[in-house]
Amino acid sequence: MDSGIDKAMGTTDSPFIVCFHADIGYGHARAAQSVAEAIKFLNPRVKVEVLDCLDYSSPFAAWMTKGLYMFTIEKFPKLWESIYSGSGWFQKVSLAVSRFIMITALKRRLTKYLNSNSLTGVVCTHFFPPVALVRLRQKLELSYKVFVAMTDYDAHPFWMMSGVDGYFVANPSARQKLLAEGVPEQLVKVSGVPIEIKYMRFRPRDLARRKLKLPRKPQAVLVAGGGGGHGPILELLQGLDTALFNALILVVCGRNDRLRQKLEEYIPQGKNEVKIYGFVDFMDQLYDSCDLVVTKPGGLTSAELLAKGVPVVSMEIFGGQERRNLEHLQYSGGLFEVEDVPSAVEKVAELLPRKKLLLKLQRRMRRLARPDSSLLIAGNVLASLGLPPTPKSPSPEKSL
Repeated sequence: MDSGIDKAMGTTDSPFIVCFHADIGYGHARAAQSVAEAIKFLNPRVKVEVLDCLDYSSPFAAWMTKGLYMFTIEKFPKLWESIYSGSGWFQKVSLAVSRFIMITALKRRLTKYLNSNSLTGVVCTHFFPPVALVRLRQKLELSYKVFVAMTDYDAHPFWMMSGVDGYFVANPSARQKLLAEGVPEQLVKVSGVPIEIKYMRFRPRDLARRKLKLPRKPQAVLVAGGGGGHGPILELLQGLDTALFNALILVVCGRNDRLRQKLEEYIPQGKNEVKIYGFVDFMDQLYDSCDLVVTKPGGLTSAELLAKGVPVVSMEIFGGQERRNLEHLQYSGGLFEVEDVPSAVEKVAELLPRKKLLLKLQRRMRRLARPDSSLLIAGNVLASLGLPPTPKSPSPEKSL
């Protein structure tokens, strides 16, 4: 699978699909990579690239876009909630301004890329690229199709625009929102949030732990701060180590090397075993190995946790789409929202010994899961483009 802006350009006779994302947070890129992986799995002869649309804007515009978004949701969450939940003229102005900025920022370099490559279709896992891709398709008189795969459990108007050839949404309520806005019924399919096809495979806890060389018996809690290692991870570790007894505490720091160094210097005070990880590509195996997770779930993480059926203790939720993702997990019965570190530690200490309750929540969560989401999206995209799956493709479970 190819990715990156510096690819050798040139037309190709083979079908060519690009999965566009925007590198704001980690979920959108992971979603694009998951869809690309599924397309390649179903039809290996299709050329697939994963591209960050912000690579086609100026470095200053990309820096400002990412910085302003993160600054707003972290420092002014109420303002972000107002922008996200606003209606009437306020929402229309927000939409118009954001779309004008994206079209202006992407127009020049994206035009060059589109003129240099013969695209069959594009799949967008962020709402930034589709507005520019639809506009440029018309202006440049190109024929590629534009698909949007939503990465949250709420269908916000930011995602909706004329000229899109297909929408893939997380749940039936998101589909109803699009239909209420006038999107034709045949263009909207419920697929789930796109996650890696390896989440279709479930490993028994003992097998998962054996593979990761973890002890078999103790109940395990996983503390995860996302790809960036955000949140009070050290405080959570210290609190859990004090409150728990004979437990396994797994901590994932993501790409936060400074945090990892601090955690590796920590000496456990209780009778618990502590394992520290940096950025990993085996979160699915860690989920299979644990009984409970402490994290701040975004759309993709929520979908992964549902697929694995791991109950969640969550804190520090921002407004907007994060609140909607949280509500979906709450509906599954497997999420417990707390306000701070002490209450998170207290909730974990209460839940972790209750094995029967955790197994019951696990089953309830899996009933709402869509672990085959990326395959559903890829299959529908290929069918819409007249590119049927390769008949000899093995089942995904056997290939994992």
